[in-house]
Amino acid sequence: MSEVKKVKMMTDGSGNFSSREVNANTVSQLKTELGDAIPTGASIAINGVIVTDDASIEEGQFISAVASNKTGGIEIVYFD
Repeated sequence: MSEVKKVKMMTDGSGNFSSREVNANTVSQLKTELGDAIPTGASIAINGVIVTDDASIEEGQFISAVASNKTGGIEIVYFD
């Protein structure tokens, strides 16, 4: 069983973060847990950095889900 984590989430486009308890351990699990609260194709950012579905969810993080032509944070690109 997953441990409940308290995070701050912004999913409504208001620009405001609100406290929420989640059980998810990864972004993929968070999308499943929250269902329609996260639009299909939304960019997910944790603490201002765009992440992939395998990113970990931890207590106290700021998580945003932004759709349309907006982004939820700073995209990090790694070059080999």
